[in-house]
Amino acid sequence: MKEVIHIKVTIKCNEKQAVIIKEALDLYSRLLMGQITELDNFFTRNTDCWKRLDRDSIAYHAESIKNIVYPELIGYDSFGIFNAKCPEESKIAYDIIQVLRNELIKVRDPERRTGWSVDWNIPMPASKEKLVKVIVDKT
Repeated sequence: MKEVIHIKVTIKCNEKQAVIIKEALDLYSRLLMGQITELDNFFTRNTDCWKRLDRDSIAYHAESIKNIVYPELIGYDSFGIFNAKCPEESKIAYDIIQVLRNELIKVRDPERRTGWSVDWNIPMPASKEKLVKVIVDKT
């Protein structure tokens, strides 16, 4: 049996980098749970050349990919994050997103001026892993 090696990884980054990590993990998690059509939203939201994108074509191809990878999912169906069929990697990414956005909002808006936001929710683990620790400092 192969020995398991446990390591600790620390990433130090600025807020813009943290937001990119959060958005990348969000797309990764959604794709793994079957939300392939999220590609349309991703490119529309994150591309300077979004006006030239053929959204119908992107949606068509995303649906084609979804039919190949997840034939059991129809239309906008996807595995819920707490569904047993949802891949563990998707759940781990989701957990990291939750912790990251929760810690960022505490520094960005300590007086809770934004009112209701999922960012304020206490992260509820979806994966079997312990929640990551995120420390956000003002610079």
